[in-house]
Amino acid sequence: MAENRYSTAEHHELRWGGVAGFGYALLALIGYFLPGGNVPRVDATIGQIVGFFSDNRALVLTQSLLLAAAAPLLVWFAAALAQTLRDRAPTSDLPGALLGGMTLVAAVMFIGAALYGSIAYRGGDLVTMVPMVSMFNLAQVFFTLIGLAAAVPFAALAIGIHRTHILPEWMMWIAAACAVLGVLSALFVGRTGGVLRPGGPVISLIPFLAYVLFVVLASAFMVREHLPSMVRAPRPVEHT
Repeated sequence: MAENRYSTAEHHELRWGGVAGFGYALLALIGYFLPGGNVPRVDATIGQIVGFFSDNRALVLTQSLLLAAAAPLLVWFAAALAQTLRDRAPTSDLPGALLGGMTLVAAVMFIGAALYGSIAYRGGDLVTMVPMVSMFNLAQVFFTLIGLAAAVPFAALAIGIHRTHILPEWMMWIAAACAVLGVLSALFVGRTGGVLRPGGPVISLIPFLAYVLFVVLASAFMVREHLPSMVRAPRPVEHT
């Protein structure tokens, strides 16, 4: 007589982690693109920055809410995937690096969203103009340096996939690309203009879309409860 190696409850936990991953991707994508192309560049004038946050107060606050809500869902997704990795490699540091790194990413994401919301909260009176610009620059630095935080969990995932095959082997390359993109994007935190500026399409958008792509693909396997490592291997049951 035999039983499944993984219980129904463990499968459902994996599935809910995948649902959380889909939720993160949906909220993060909507939040990222909600302001459209109106977000000021890092080299914008004080008037342009203040004008944007004053004229789009409700929009920016909604964006902040969506990104803040996406952050804990990312942690849930990472926790479910890290547990699966821990089942396959119980003595490895990789599960801790995955969960800890994703938690750091979520924390930076949450703080950055709070900063954006704080900028729009008061409006654009003369008293708040200088603090608004300072907080805008701080938020840009936060969202750029998030690449360093993201490099840790994605590197752990790339190594973990290669060693344990918890996901298809081809996803190892996506995880590795996410780690490299994260590090490269953070290196340009000092740029104040041009194509490689923080917040631009190369430094911010491309890494962000790569992260979301990985989460969506991994979540699809998790929701189907069909990670390669979750093959139902029979084991003997002790008789009493």
